[in-house]
Amino acid sequence: MPRIGVIGSGNLGTNLGFFAAEKGISDVILYDIQDGLAKGKSLDMLEAAPIRRYKTKLTAAGSIQELYDADIVVLALGAVRKPGMTRDELRDENLPLIREMASALRHAPGIVILATEPVDILLPEFVRLSGMSPRRVLGLGGFLHSTRLRYLIGKELGVSPEDVVTQVIGRNGSDMIPLFSHTSIGGIPGTILLTAAQQKSLAQKLAKAGDEILELAQRSTSYYAPAQVAAELCEDILKNTGAIRSVSQVLDGAYGIRGVAMSLPSRITKNGIEEVYLPKLTKDEEKNFVDSAAALAKLAPEA
Repeated sequence: MPRIGVIGSGNLGTNLGFFAAEKGISDVILYDIQDGLAKGKSLDMLEAAPIRRYKTKLTAAGSIQELYDADIVVLALGAVRKPGMTRDELRDENLPLIREMASALRHAPGIVILATEPVDILLPEFVRLSGMSPRRVLGLGGFLHSTRLRYLIGKELGVSPEDVVTQVIGRNGSDMIPLFSHTSIGGIPGTILLTAAQQKSLAQKLAKAGDEILELAQRSTSYYAPAQVAAELCEDILKNTGAIRSVSQVLDGAYGIRGVAMSLPSRITKNGIEEVYLPKLTKDEEKNFVDSAAALAKLAPEA
């Protein structure tokens, strides 16, 4: 049975473990620096198994070394945003943790999924210090926002979000780029069913979606949707599905950009990012993408 290792047993990491168990994806091993937290959370989930009927093994690791041979390691550790805080402001708090994880996992053979914010800033640093192939390190980003956009479009049109296919690319944050020209609803092009005014409104709602949840909850950032997205990525990898997901990755020439991380549609397999697709962008979309990359480059931590 394959294994998913989750570093960080807070809301995001624990819900990822629960969703993985519910879906029967693989065994899950939780680790947290806080003594007893991972063990307590895994025990709590196991005690729900007789009712939920999942047979997944949920265990706790006493050290990071126990996760070295996991097929996938998800980094769900670190500080989370508070009301009024931007993703970028988390950089200095979470950077030391990601550097520590990069050193600890440099010989790990599996795939790494980065869920710690700010994903796009931290991911290149993890790749640089770990020495891992950039194709084996994926960040949550566009896939999460594509899922949110599916919900928003479904709500706007009164249709099932399951019938909505869309992509969101670029930087994880308010300047992400929803591709309405690459959107379909039940096979019908989104540009036919959505007016220009609706598209603009949906883009604005999407840009504020994460902040809205944060401001309403007043405690921490969202975690149910990110945890489900991470679980879906794990399933894509372990089942070698070839699903197309917009994931954050270190760019190597896409639209003339190198060295920074942003989300692009990619074919996900057991090897991680198997192939990257470059959607045809309008002049404005490409300018926004390039400008976001330039802004991220300025935020890159010093080596």
